[in-house]
Amino acid sequence: MDMSDAKQAILTGCSAGCLASLIHCDYFRHHLPKDAAVNCVSDGGYFLNVIFSRLYAAVDTNQGVDKSLDQKCVAKTEPSKCMFPQEFLKDIRTPVFLVNPAYDFWQIQNVLVPTSADPDKSWAKCRLNIKECNAAQMKVLHGNSLIKLKDAKQR
Repeated sequence: MDMSDAKQAILTGCSAGCLASLIHCDYFRHHLPKDAAVNCVSDGGYFLNVIFSRLYAAVDTNQGVDKSLDQKCVAKTEPSKCMFPQEFLKDIRTPVFLVNPAYDFWQIQNVLVPTSADPDKSWAKCRLNIKECNAAQMKVLHGNSLIKLKDAKQR
């Protein structure tokens, strides 16, 4: 189908796909008729940049993605940082709707408390179900405390 007559369009993605939908949101808008109602939806794409920054730097270096990133952002900071929505969202001109859980199940299991960081399995139940987390674990997940993972395990 030809998009040149489109009246409405939505670009959406989930998780890593949401990152792509945000990076290409204005590009998508630019290729549609000026009078079309265009929106972008991001479902679960805010990743913890503390953990992923080195990985994204390698992606940028190895794949040269900086050419696809928001150039206003790239001009201000290193390109790998511009792969995080919190760095470039303010520059998107197309209306954006963000959906992001307070507790990202995948990030809890794979980033915050990966199996390798929980050899005694004290986080096993919490990792699988947020309702099973104790008060100390919730403080760690909230980021409101300087309690280290090791300290939370001891409680």
